[in-house]
Amino acid sequence: MTGGCVDYADVALRILTEEAGLDGELIGLFLPLDGRPDHVLVRAGDLYVDAFGWHTADEVRSFWGGMKGIAPPAIELRPIGWNLLAGYDTDENTLQDAEEHFRAHVLGAVVPAASENPGESLSLKQALLALRPQLAAAAQVVYDEWAQDEEGIDEMLGAGGICQDIADAMGNVVAAQLDNVDIHTLDAQCGEQHVWIAVVAGGEAYHVDIPPSVYETGGGYNWRKRADVTIEPDDVMIERADAGDFDEE
Repeated sequence: MTGGCVDYADVALRILTEEAGLDGELIGLFLPLDGRPDHVLVRAGDLYVDAFGWHTADEVRSFWGGMKGIAPPAIELRPIGWNLLAGYDTDENTLQDAEEHFRAHVLGAVVPAASENPGESLSLKQALLALRPQLAAAAQVVYDEWAQDEEGIDEMLGAGGICQDIADAMGNVVAAQLDNVDIHTLDAQCGEQHVWIAVVAGGEAYHVDIPPSVYETGGGYNWRKRADVTIEPDDVMIERADAGDFDEE
């Protein structure tokens, strides 16, 4: 292990605790029979963060197990102290580089929620934010398969848009990746016709949506595909909903 992940963990832990108001701790990833960690992350709630973003424990073990050829259950994630990290060499990932990357690509996933209510549990929102790359990828598949002719007609969808198919695709991702959540498909007919999902768990609820303006133009039941669109993780909107609205559904 080089010092790069150590620098990154140092930055992540400091910013998450001092600025985002989260309870974080330093976590070492240990391979079988190793006395020192092979990788260092920070845990906040039920998720782990490093330079690659937010992950569940199973995702961390699965990735490192595949890379090292080790059965994932054999990989241990446990809290460590800084004394265990003394002597690691650093690389070009300096503290400044780490901080710039963390603020640009990771911090935004937790700070907005923390500023709304620093005392609330962010586990569901963090989990959904961590899924944004997969949610965007699923939506991209729907967009890429949307084939309109010169008149704006698709063989399956007619002149309609793809928001309902994107909602279904994102719901499938959430269902496959998160346990013990309820997924609700919502639609709005006041103004523009639009479909999205809400995810509910443990008294929390969030709307999950990609604005139709990202991938289509039009209104009502007549939509045109925007050309050459790449749906990015930042296009996936995660917004708090009222969990009570779903109690009787």
